[in-house]
Amino acid sequence: MTKALIRLFIRDADKTKYARVREQYGVLSGAVGLACNVFLFLLKLTIGFLTGSISIAADAFNNLSDGLSCLISIVGFKVAGKAPDAKHPFGYGRTEYIAGLIVAFIIVLVGFEFLKTSADRIIHPEPVAFSGVLLAILAVSMLVKLWMGAFNSSIGRRIESPVLLAAGQDSRNDVITTLVVVLGMVAGRFTTLPVDGYVGVLVALFILWAGVGSCATRLRRCSVRRRTRRSRITSRKLCANPIILSAYMI
Repeated sequence: MTKALIRLFIRDADKTKYARVREQYGVLSGAVGLACNVFLFLLKLTIGFLTGSISIAADAFNNLSDGLSCLISIVGFKVAGKAPDAKHPFGYGRTEYIAGLIVAFIIVLVGFEFLKTSADRIIHPEPVAFSGVLLAILAVSMLVKLWMGAFNSSIGRRIESPVLLAAGQDSRNDVITTLVVVLGMVAGRFTTLPVDGYVGVLVALFILWAGVGSCATRLRRCSVRRRTRRSRITSRKLCANPIILSAYMI
């Protein structure tokens, strides 16, 4: 299916060094991810309401944050593909990382909110409905996430994009999150403990861990290295040549 999507939507797919082609790959990945994550968000949110499960609702909003990440990724790839101009002589490549940083902050906020809600569910537990059909639907959602992980990883390797490779890993991590939610629902049938609240806390902590890690990564990639004395001397020598306008990151 990945090859079919590439043939359908990307022209000159083999010319991955071209900025225009990279942009097409990035937009395709973001659009597919946005559609899948919005579908999973609506599906899991509905299940969460039907069962009264806070852990499923938290997992749903985890998918929503992934969808926002895909949306901002599309914007980032579109802007990063713009040609250099007078104000940005080195291009717009860092836009992709700045977009990711915005998403990371959103993920952290979602994690904090569900951590509070899940803690409240532990203190004030509520019954959670159980259904084999709902479990089957969650199993289907895990299969969708597994395919998304393979899809993003395939495109990430093709265009050598660390952002898409990270998105692929994030999708595989989401499978583990949903699996923990499913196991929590099953375990809740055999105990009076507020398993749903505890699983919700685990999911919230996972969201926070992913968000903080993403923030740290994006900040490192957005930052500019401090210039050494040698680099300043080299830059001055280069700029002494009349045909060289500026020197950067030496």
